[in-house]
Amino acid sequence: MLEIRSRDLYESNQSLQKAYDLLESRSRELYDINRSLQTAYEELSKQKDQLVEQEKLAAKSEFLSLMSHEIKTPLNSIISMSFILDELELDADATKATNVLMKSSQHLLALIDS
Repeated sequence: MLEIRSRDLYESNQSLQKAYDLLESRSRELYDINRSLQTAYEELSKQKDQLVEQEKLAAKSEFLSLMSHEIKTPLNSIISMSFILDELELDADATKATNVLMKSSQHLLALIDS
């Protein structure tokens, strides 16, 4: 009787050991899958952030391009008028003001073009 009971316990132990080994193996698989999913999530998150940043830069570039055109048109008129004023015989204060106007508008145009 003791021998039968001992064999039953041994077989039960073997079954439990197989179940434990299977559970441990499956736990490792799930851990590895979870790690892979986490890595994929982090990579996708980085890609999303990069795409958002690219979209922001594209929108900014488009805005600046449009604004550049809108600002350049009147600025070119100001520059032209300052050259016309520079050709006239003006008093010292008006000449100084015209020079400031020319330099400032040309500086602004250079900033817009860059």
